[in-house]
Amino acid sequence: MDYTALSKIVLFLAFGAASIAGMRRQWINDPPGFRKTLKLVAALLVFSLAGVAPMIALVPEPPGNASGIATLALIGFILSWIFLGSLWLARHAPRYNALPRWVDHRFGPVESTLMAVCAASVLTLLLL
Repeated sequence: MDYTALSKIVLFLAFGAASIAGMRRQWINDPPGFRKTLKLVAALLVFSLAGVAPMIALVPEPPGNASGIATLALIGFILSWIFLGSLWLARHAPRYNALPRWVDHRFGPVESTLMAVCAASVLTLLLL
């Protein structure tokens, strides 16, 4: 196993370990909300994989100098796609405090910017 794969596994485990305390607190205080949160996190995982996996699998290795541009476009798409899913999750997950207006406002500047980055990334990858 190379260091890249190992770092991904360690990052995934660290994220899971960091969320255990909050999940335990929610399980004790609000079991139905905990189950809903688990379902929504699973939906976010499926959403993320549905957008990211085809992009990684279908993007060919570009020749020459275009590889840096393709890498940046792919990273831009992946990050904006995951952040769009996270916004969706934040809006639908059970919450105990009100969300900030910029998160709860649908098709506001944040969501529009993320969708524009997705579109620009895909367009860049198609033109390479």
